[in-house]
Amino acid sequence: MAALGVLTINVRTVAGRDLPIQVTSPATTIGALKFLLEQQYHDQYQDSVPVAANQNLIFAGNTLQDDQTLEFYQIANGATLHLVLNLGGDIGEWLEPSEADRRILFDAGSAVATPPSEVAAIVRAAAGPSPPLYAKPIGGKAFEEGTLLDKSSCKQLVERIERHLAADDSPDALRDMKFVVAEGELAKLIGSEAVAALRSMGEAQLKALGADAAARATFKLRRREAIAGTQDDVIPFHRDSSLVVVNVALNDDFDGAALLFAVGDKIVRPARKIGTATAHDCRIHHAVTRLAAGVRYNLYATYERPVPAVA
Repeated sequence: MAALGVLTINVRTVAGRDLPIQVTSPATTIGALKFLLEQQYHDQYQDSVPVAANQNLIFAGNTLQDDQTLEFYQIANGATLHLVLNLGGDIGEWLEPSEADRRILFDAGSAVATPPSEVAAIVRAAAGPSPPLYAKPIGGKAFEEGTLLDKSSCKQLVERIERHLAADDSPDALRDMKFVVAEGELAKLIGSEAVAALRSMGEAQLKALGADAAARATFKLRRREAIAGTQDDVIPFHRDSSLVVVNVALNDDFDGAALLFAVGDKIVRPARKIGTATAHDCRIHHAVTRLAAGVRYNLYATYERPVPAVA
C-alpha cells in the first residue's frame, strides 16, 4: 500500500511488464516520471525500458508531453500508463526491428508472400499506442489511395526540400530529414486545390476511424537517403501515434522503401507512383522495407491525437 500522499503509477512495457513508480505529488511532470522510470528500471530491463529521452508514454490513447503534469492528464493513483520506445520520430513509434522484421522487410516482393500465421505474429508483436476507445471496427478498405499531385507539383516540393537540406547542418539530415511546412506556403507551391484534396483525403479517413473530421492537420516534408551503412535499415510493423497520416510520394526513382500494410492475414503493397497518396489511421499496422539505393521524398499530412483539457 502506498504511503499517505504518495501516488503509485503503473507503467506497462511492450514486453508486458507492469512497473510501479511512486511519486509524491500529482504536480509531478511527465518528464520527471520518465527520469524516475529510467533511474529505477533501465539497468534491469534495457530491452523495454530505454533512457528517458527515448521513452514515449501513452494514457487513455494520448501521447503524454514531458512538460505537462499527472494532474493535467487526470492520472490518478493506480493508473496504468503504456510505454513505447520513441525510435520513430514524430509520426509513429516502433521497436528495434527483430530478425523476423529484417528478413520479411528485406524485399517487398517476398514480404507480400508472408504466410498468414507469420503475419499474425508480426501484428501481435508490433508497437504503437492502442487506437482510441471511439475507434470503429475496420470495415471495407483498410486504407485509401489515389493520385493527388502532378509531376510539376512534386518537383516544386522536391526543390523545396533540397533548399531546406542545404541550410540544415544537423548530423543526420542527409540520411533522414523531416520538417513542418506552413499550409500557406504549401498552397503557394502546389495550389490551394491540391491542399484541399489532401485535406479531404485525411478527413475521410478520420471519419472512417470515428474521429472528429475537424481535427487540425500538420503538413510535413521528408527526405530519406540510402547512405553508406544504412541500406539495410527498415521500419518494422507498428501503429502510428497520429490519428491519421496521408502520405504522398513525390518521386519513385529509388530502390526499395516500399510501404506495406498488414490487412487481415495478408501483407499488402499499395502502388506508390509519383504523385499518389495513401491515407491510413492508427488502427492499421504498417511497415517500410529497406531503402537500398537512392533518395525518397514525401509530403505528409498528420492529424494528431487531442490532449485532454484541464479539469
